[in-house]
Amino acid sequence: MKAKRTLAIGLTLLGLLLGREASGFYDPTIGRWLSRDPIEEQGGKNLYGFVHCNAVNEFDVLGLVVGNVFARIWKPIVADSFLYHVRGWQVELVWTPPHNDSWDEPCDCKPCQKVVWTQDVQSGGSSQWQKDWDENDARGLAMAVLPWDCRQGQTEARLFDTPDQHGSMVYFFQSPYTFRARSFVKCVEGRDAGKLYHEVRWGFTWTYDSTPKGIGPFYVKYEIAE
Repeated sequence: MKAKRTLAIGLTLLGLLLGREASGFYDPTIGRWLSRDPIEEQGGKNLYGFVHCNAVNEFDVLGLVVGNVFARIWKPIVADSFLYHVRGWQVELVWTPPHNDSWDEPCDCKPCQKVVWTQDVQSGGSSQWQKDWDENDARGLAMAVLPWDCRQGQTEARLFDTPDQHGSMVYFFQSPYTFRARSFVKCVEGRDAGKLYHEVRWGFTWTYDSTPKGIGPFYVKYEIAE
């Protein structure tokens, strides 16, 4: 017990020497963070909460994540018919606003009035991120990108995507084939306009006729330079 306490204090002092906030450290002895969440009441009633009790998949380095994200659909796409084959992935990501004093205000007083999903992707053997769509493109993707707009009564912002390789010669595509996405929850109207609330990294890989293997979804807070 004493050794754990000594380790926690040592890590805190090391963080201070390196210029990191002490609030970024966890004390295993008492089972919680050393200070309350930097986002304060915006994070909910539990001011010592940690990434919705899902530390394996979720990250919030600065304690500034806004709202909640989850995957409603997460499954491979495999279809075969005469001379036509499909290999890909189906995903639906959902963001819901937080429940706290600032977000329970009337629409015009909320920090954000409209939230939309945007996305960058890598595909094939490319290591370069390319824009899949942004908030302007999302207007033409009504079936795939449903914004959250407090003036219209939506309860969530939704992203639905089904990237795949398909055709009669699908076996001749590059193998293994990889697809990676960075999906962002972005405020586009209100005081927080331009701010990213969440980042979700996901993707899949498949080899020839095998069922695709999913990567993610990993919920990551996008670090924004002030």
